[in-house]
Amino acid sequence: PKAFSVTEIKARAADNARRVEKIGDQRRRGGEVSPQDEAFIAARDQALESCRRIRAVALQGAKG
Repeated sequence: PKAFSVTEIKARAADNARRVEKIGDQRRRGGEVSPQDEAFIAARDQALESCRRIRAVALQGAKG
């Protein structure tokens, strides 16, 4: 990818990490979390699980 694309990807990742932290802080304080933030966290959790499964398959293939 072009340098601009990598920079943009890193910026988005940093923004998403801050959003996750903010939502976590809200939850810990017992605050309300918006439906949009709940959906964001649910989608993120699904993506993480998918990445974990892909990693596990790749690791098995590398051993096999």
